[in-house]
Amino acid sequence: MDWPTARKAALARDEGLCRRCSRPASHVHHRLRKGMGGELDENVKYGLANLVSLCAECHRHIHDHPAESYEAGWLLHTWQVPEENPPPEMRTYEF
Repeated sequence: MDWPTARKAALARDEGLCRRCSRPASHVHHRLRKGMGGELDENVKYGLANLVSLCAECHRHIHDHPAESYEAGWLLHTWQVPEENPPPEMRTYEF
């Protein structure tokens, strides 16, 4: 699989909506960050368990608030396996 195919699959799975706030998604986020081991294994890099659709604002929030994001499951530690740690369910946050 390649990035365009994986990105399209994540957006399709999430029905084009941000999993954090349910607004239209424009980004696809790697929960196990690429620089933290998410690049090494193709199944992690492009696997749907590691990818979530987000709007730009929620994607920025996740990276700006890492402690909160690790606790909620938007980010994974290097020892966590995406398939064993499902992404958070679709939510609606008020801004």
